Amino acid sequence: MMTAAKQREIQEQVAEADEQEVLPEPRAMQAGARR
Repeated sequence: MMTAAKQREIQEQVAEADEQEVLPEPRAMQAGARR
């Protein structure tokens, strides 16, 4: 079970990673595959 605080923490980490392009997120992987 995920708490709201934990979900928010994960979302923030994902947002930071998305800006830095550090983690291979599904969106980034799909965009790279389409190129």
